[in-house]
Amino acid sequence: MVNDNRTPPGLKPTVQSFILADHVYVDSQSGKKVIAGTFNRVALGVSQTALVPVYAYLALTNCRGHVEFYVRLIDLGDGNILHESARLRFEAQDPLHIYELVMELSPLPLPHEGSYALEACCNGETVGSVTIGVARRKRPGEQP
Repeated sequence: MVNDNRTPPGLKPTVQSFILADHVYVDSQSGKKVIAGTFNRVALGVSQTALVPVYAYLALTNCRGHVEFYVRLIDLGDGNILHESARLRFEAQDPLHIYELVMELSPLPLPHEGSYALEACCNGETVGSVTIGVARRKRPGEQP
């Protein structure tokens, strides 16, 4: 039997938390995370096409072996992938351990009003997602 050191079949990584925020601070002494400015909806300026800054906090469990993790942004209107984060790679020894990940996703392209999904992907498989609703701020004097 070949062991490629990946998460065994039937043991799918589980996303326990997936939070979007303006910033995630990590205390250098304790390792505790402070999640500031959480959101799931944004109102962008009339000509704004990207959101900066954007951080994601994720807590994963049920991981074993080599883990390759990334986040991708999907336009739910047409299904297009608009952004993929850098890959985070780590070795997971204990499937009961909770792995806390903090990722800066900026700039996050949001070209129009509508709904978008940020998908958490682990070893090429989607394991969780959050939805972002995007609206445009109206120009002064513009009717809704």
